[in-house]
Amino acid sequence: MKTLIYTSLLIALFAITTKSQIVYTDVDPDTTIVIPSTVPCDGCDSSHYYYFDLNHDDTLDFYLIAKHYQIYEGGWYDQYLTWLATLNNNKSAWGYHVENDTIGDNLYWQGHTDISQGGAWPLPPCEGYAGLKLIKNNQIYYGWVRMELFNWGIIIKDYAFNSEAELPILGGQITGLENVFDTSNVNIYLNQNILNVDFINNSIYSGTITIYNVSGQQIKNINISGNHNIIDMSNFNTGTYIIKVDNNNSVYSKSIIIE
Repeated sequence: MKTLIYTSLLIALFAITTKSQIVYTDVDPDTTIVIPSTVPCDGCDSSHYYYFDLNHDDTLDFYLIAKHYQIYEGGWYDQYLTWLATLNNNKSAWGYHVENDTIGDNLYWQGHTDISQGGAWPLPPCEGYAGLKLIKNNQIYYGWVRMELFNWGIIIKDYAFNSEAELPILGGQITGLENVFDTSNVNIYLNQNILNVDFINNSIYSGTITIYNVSGQQIKNINISGNHNIIDMSNFNTGTYIIKVDNNNSVYSKSIIIE
């Protein structure tokens, strides 16, 4: 299932699985950002973004851009591109990668990678992996993000990284996983600006529920207290918030909108 997003900012929704080494994140449902059809003025640009936190430490690490901009050559001409960009000194690998390609110190690493037509990737439609280098506490971790490109945007499918510093990862590698968060057992919804987090089938979970704004700032955090948990959001500003449910090594997040 693919979801078309027309907002200018999107934070990753995910379900994580981990075991000792590979940390895998499924973007569920697959999420699409599209190149805007217009720009607000001559010489301006307009972009849609998708931000994600590769290792789920509440710090955004990378983002994807679908951009419409204009250049002047005797008149204004429309241009379009898709980019994989980095935050906090992280790096992206030049080039297009397929399943089982080695992603490690063997690649050429840079700040941003052009994944649009004529850039590092084949002509769309195509699907592949982009290499990621995460730098934390002077340690290097390698990962990938899987995307499908089409003429007017990007479909983001999943991503993963090797939690063992300096070791490579293969494109598409998700082996050795356990503790999958069963998303059928949790229901997150708003009712008159009261956030409800319900665990189904009498599955009482321990852990935490955390609310973030779209800038990644933590707004509220509570401990899970049984199958039915509520948070009053009536005093929150209007906008989009990310609800993260953390249970041991499993995490599930969902966006909600206060209007």
